[in-house]
Amino acid sequence: MISKGNYAATEAALDVHTAGLEHMLQFVKGTGVDGAFMECLLGYCKRAIASGHSQDELTAVFEVMKKKQLK
Repeated sequence: MISKGNYAATEAALDVHTAGLEHMLQFVKGTGVDGAFMECLLGYCKRAIASGHSQDELTAVFEVMKKKQLK
């Protein structure tokens, strides 16, 4: 998907993954486990959704990560 730049959802859309991550992060915070990785990933997911990738696969997050490195 990344090499082709085609992130069309075949399993689950990014908005579904994001909702799941939000629930997982709340659980993790409640257990005292470090949630830094999930917070970072969730931030990238939300930025990808804001960029129009809500119905694409999780791999669409790569586009947001790639743009950040180019700045």
